[in-house]
Amino acid sequence: MPKVYNIEIDYSRIDTLLEEAIKIWESKTPPEGRPGCKDCNALEGLFAIQTDVENELTVRDQKAWSMSGNDPVMRRRFMRQLQDRKERRWSALQHIEDENESLSLSDSGIAANWEFFQ
Repeated sequence: MPKVYNIEIDYSRIDTLLEEAIKIWESKTPPEGRPGCKDCNALEGLFAIQTDVENELTVRDQKAWSMSGNDPVMRRRFMRQLQDRKERRWSALQHIEDENESLSLSDSGIAANWEFFQ
């Protein structure tokens, strides 16, 4: 039969760590990643892909608008497309939040807790 030992736990040793964990969990943006962290690098890769796609779409829209002779109707169309893309992303994150009540979104639509990224 196993023997049970009484031990004293010094909770003051973990209070600071728990406070830091809560601060990170409740933050609206991810903390700076550690050099060489695979998860941090993967997340940065996703952000880089998003940036490249956004830049490509912006350049495409600007070229098309320029080819239209800077037509105000075309400009409004491109602005609407940009807004539609942002709304689709927001809607997708809202859908994820609806399916998982623990997901927290900041005002910008960025996932503010890290279960989303696991």
